[in-house]
Amino acid sequence: MCGIAGTLTAGAAAGDDVHRGMAEVLAHRGPDATRIHPLPGGALVSTRLAIIDPAGSDQPLTGCTPDVCAVYNGEIYNYRHLRELLRRQGHHLHGQGDGEVITHLYEQYGRQFVEHLRGAFAIALFDARTDELILARDRMGEKPLVYAVQNTTVSFASEIRALQPAVGAGAVRPESLPAYLLYGFAPEPATLLEGVSKLPAGHFAVVRRDAGVQLTLHRYWTAPVGPPANGGEDAPDRRGDLITVASAALAEAVEQQTYADVPVAMALSGGVDSTLLARIAARTLTDLRTYTVGFDWTPTDELDAAAATAQALHSKHTEIRLSVDDYLHLLRRGSRSASEPIADWTLPAYLALTTHCHDDGVRVLLTGHGPDELFLAYRWVRQAIAYIRQPGSPPETIDAYTFNPEYAEAMDLIDSVLTGTARAIPATTSATLPDEAFRQHLRSALLRGYLVSNGLMQLDTLGLMNAVEVRVPYVDHKFVEAVSVLETPGSDREAMPKAKLYAIAETLDLPIHYVAKRPFFPTLAAVTPSILSMAQDHLLSGELAAAGLIRPNAVRQLLLSTPTIGNGLNVLFRLLMLEMWLTHLRKPAL
Repeated sequence: MCGIAGTLTAGAAAGDDVHRGMAEVLAHRGPDATRIHPLPGGALVSTRLAIIDPAGSDQPLTGCTPDVCAVYNGEIYNYRHLRELLRRQGHHLHGQGDGEVITHLYEQYGRQFVEHLRGAFAIALFDARTDELILARDRMGEKPLVYAVQNTTVSFASEIRALQPAVGAGAVRPESLPAYLLYGFAPEPATLLEGVSKLPAGHFAVVRRDAGVQLTLHRYWTAPVGPPANGGEDAPDRRGDLITVASAALAEAVEQQTYADVPVAMALSGGVDSTLLARIAARTLTDLRTYTVGFDWTPTDELDAAAATAQALHSKHTEIRLSVDDYLHLLRRGSRSASEPIADWTLPAYLALTTHCHDDGVRVLLTGHGPDELFLAYRWVRQAIAYIRQPGSPPETIDAYTFNPEYAEAMDLIDSVLTGTARAIPATTSATLPDEAFRQHLRSALLRGYLVSNGLMQLDTLGLMNAVEVRVPYVDHKFVEAVSVLETPGSDREAMPKAKLYAIAETLDLPIHYVAKRPFFPTLAAVTPSILSMAQDHLLSGELAAAGLIRPNAVRQLLLSTPTIGNGLNVLFRLLMLEMWLTHLRKPAL
């Protein structure tokens, strides 16, 4: 795990101070080593968190010749297999780390090198022979990579803040604000700043210096969202075989992701997602550590269920309880330091989790994110599916997200809160599709939208704030491909949306009793007064108001209306998190 950055220009090269500034911003992502590697007309920047082969494997990485060099963030989980493959093909690898395979694969396969990688990664590779810079991102978008094209220069980085030494602090992009209020994030490839884009998941970009600089995007993988339309070899009578394939893919993903040369732990809740991962991990980790987070003022958290699971696993278990003061302190800290605004009420819990891991010497944390999106387990998603199944349901296009109360709240308030220049409503998840096609449509939207731009972004950001690498086995692309061709029997869909996970657990001889889904979410009444006070302090005269993007009078009226969830509180919270992020972006010393 690392932070990466750099520039490539067809004009005057950026000064050393620019690349040093980028490295300084990324220091928290890689406290173990910092390297700036000059290129003709640019540089590659790396800050390293040493997880595999700590004593070696410093970046930049080179291939058989120094003409090919690379920096990367993340882990290549199948690197041991790839090292053996490359040796058989005549390559000489000198270190013991995972990253060395990147440059050698590129020398062997060219731009298709990325298709051989199984892992979570963001890569910047320069080929002096072709004078090309290649930027690549993993299939599911676990590791971030943003870029800006400005005049004759391309700049890139793991975090938006690290672009500032090269491109300055850009203005807020008005077109991104409606989507941000509706979803809580700016869907990729957009960001909330003008001129800055995210490299989409499953893509690589080629940068060439032809008449300036040209950046061309290439998609190399698309997340599958459902079984083949014609059944074919994936017909229902092969369901048992397909469950076996999915089970093997998950077991292999967990085995690969529990490997590290530093201490590894599991985030544990009382649900099936993390319980199954922990039980698989316990097969290979004899000294398994587990962590769970709860809220002092919330009676519906999962501390007791997690403790029972930990006891059954004989893990070394840490229970973290947050007070209201803890919650608010962590919220402020997270809003200031995040690579993007995190408009999620669970931010303090995940930040507390990685803080405790860091303090205990843990450098790798596995989490159970992913099944809610893969198996359509959110309540509002099931409500949308049930709606279109009703006899006589309207044939016109419906917006599935209107079943999400946070989205519906924002839709009601966008016109009053945002000014005219920022009010265009983005396209949403809607369809006039048959039942299964509609399910696939929703799964695609959740995987490519909410999971990537909120869930995985949040885990990466909050982990690296504390120099902890967060790994997510359920979004291993082999597992995603395997479960996508499974069809849950209709009777299981709403009553037990994660029926596939229970079937996988049975196949792995790790049966799990059914557990009803409970949201990992604090009761907000105790923190609402403080949130409203913070919103008043920041929003009425902050950057969004000064730039004419929000209407202060409308915000003031909303603050006076005693807002609650579903009635304005989420909108105020999202604006607040954006405003506080912008304040730190402009004045990082605050």
